[in-house]
Amino acid sequence: MGCPETEYNLRTQAMVDAFPQNCDSVLGDIVVEGSDITNVDALANLTSVGDDLKIRGNSSLTNIDALANLTSVGGALNINSNAALTNIDGLANLTKVVQGLEINSNASLTNIDGLANVAGSTSGILEINNNAALTNIDGLANLTRVAGFLKIQGNAALTNLDGLASLTSVGGDLLISGNDNASCEGLALLLGWPSGPPDDDVAGDITIVSNGSGCNSIAEVLASYTSPITPPTTPSDRFNALLQAVQATRGAGDSQQAQAA
Repeated sequence: MGCPETEYNLRTQAMVDAFPQNCDSVLGDIVVEGSDITNVDALANLTSVGDDLKIRGNSSLTNIDALANLTSVGGALNINSNAALTNIDGLANLTKVVQGLEINSNASLTNIDGLANVAGSTSGILEINNNAALTNIDGLANLTRVAGFLKIQGNAALTNLDGLASLTSVGGDLLISGNDNASCEGLALLLGWPSGPPDDDVAGDITIVSNGSGCNSIAEVLASYTSPITPPTTPSDRFNALLQAVQATRGAGDSQQAQAA
């Protein structure tokens, strides 16, 4: 059932608590922004937001678990400047975000695993910037396409970008910068490994600088990647690989004969 108002601008805990309980979808934006907001429990029945969902500037908000029924956001998902927010696990049932993701300046956020069911593509941007405690972005493992620009910058605790390994294309610029401890093997296929540009899948400019070891240029990222399947390169290697394959086949045949007997 649709909510009576097209948009909701919730600036205090009292305004959050007054959110109507007899509806589950909002046609427009929902903004949750207030220094005294400690929970979003009143949004527990919400299943869809037609436009943007903005959760920002909530210094006392530690979790958004009450959003567990939310499945789609028709605009952008913006989670910015929530100093006490440690996780976004409440978004675990979210499968669709149409216009982009922005996750910026959440000082206590350690992971974004709550986005693990967001699959396919986003028609807008992907920004993950200045989250001081964020160690990984594995929650994006099912995301395959970013239609706009992709920017990951200034996440001091980030150790790798493996969560982007499923990305097949970026429709705008790609900027990876200032992630002091991050490796970037997860970007290698997007960058056109093994040869790199122009065989890459980034439509705009690519900037990769000032990150962890192996993540300070396109060349470093390509060199850091090891394919899970390494083809034999010498005659001896090829012979040994063939011999192993034959032995494995014979072993399987002997096993089947023994079972038949």
